[in-house]
Amino acid sequence: MASDIDLYPQVLLNIEVSGKKDLKEIPEITKVIDKSVKRLGSKGRVLVRPSGTEPKIRVMVEAEDRKTANETAEDIAEVIQKAIGDRLRIEE
Repeated sequence: MASDIDLYPQVLLNIEVSGKKDLKEIPEITKVIDKSVKRLGSKGRVLVRPSGTEPKIRVMVEAEDRKTANETAEDIAEVIQKAIGDRLRIEE
């Protein structure tokens, strides 16, 4: 059963923010997320969410190769950081 599962590299970035924000209300952020999802298609996934325990926005990207995952996550994180972020932390 597990042989049918493709494992992709995963990148996790955390953007520190001053408080909770509704990401769906910030057009620049929804636009870059939508663009990233389309770019990856069925060859990856994107998850962007506020942390439940810390003042951070978490950006997780899986893609067929690490370069694509890194570039996609960094594109999203850059937009979030410019819109609402304080500081970017990369966690692997």
